[in-house]
Amino acid sequence: MNINWKRWATHLMAAPLCAALITGCTTTQQQHTAATPWAAAPAPVPMAVSSTKTEGMINSGLTSLTKRVPAVATLGDEYSYDLIVTALSDCADVVVTDTVPAGATYVSSTPAAMQDGGKLTWKVPTMNKGETKTMKVRLKADREGELTGCATITSIPRVCVTTIVGKPAIAIEKSGPEYAKLGDNITYTIVVRNTGSAVANSVVITDTVPDGLAHSSGQKTLTFPVGDLAPGASKTQTVVLKAMERG
Repeated sequence: MNINWKRWATHLMAAPLCAALITGCTTTQQQHTAATPWAAAPAPVPMAVSSTKTEGMINSGLTSLTKRVPAVATLGDEYSYDLIVTALSDCADVVVTDTVPAGATYVSSTPAAMQDGGKLTWKVPTMNKGETKTMKVRLKADREGELTGCATITSIPRVCVTTIVGKPAIAIEKSGPEYAKLGDNITYTIVVRNTGSAVANSVVITDTVPDGLAHSSGQKTLTFPVGDLAPGASKTQTVVLKAMERG
């Protein structure tokens, strides 16, 4: 019996199924199914879109950069991914660059990137050790297949020291009796205080003896070295004068 195989044989191929793979080096292959000459063509089974993330990380010594993207996306849809910068030491002039994969369109980013064609750039003036910055990027998948985008980071070392600038401020108070008898000794109290934010160096109290009073030294101008006064510190000086005249 002669069989016309062209009449009976049917060659069927299922439509290709593919989802776009986002960055990393993982590969998603297109799937093709060929039916045997006697089998019916199977119905296409949609590929499951997983929410699993793919990520890569680089360490420059001063900073680390992690790029975290969805493992798969759907053709025509928008998808987002993160660039996470961590300062491993105090650093400056941090520059992060990322490339928009061929087959994707840049939609937006937060903070806004400087865009030059398919190159995205962010600049961070300074970062302290342990500080983290996150850039969020949104793209649109324009074609099936692998979408691979690469990111880089550069920075320079930074060392910081602090000098506190303060200002001393001297306040002085003088108190004594309101009345005294002729010939009596009168005791005055002088309090000098530093109310400022820095040390007052080499403080000296100068007091002028009023007319009608006399100091045991016979001097009309009295000086009392106080020395250095820290912020908030005070020093008390007593002065004894004798009432020599009425008035």
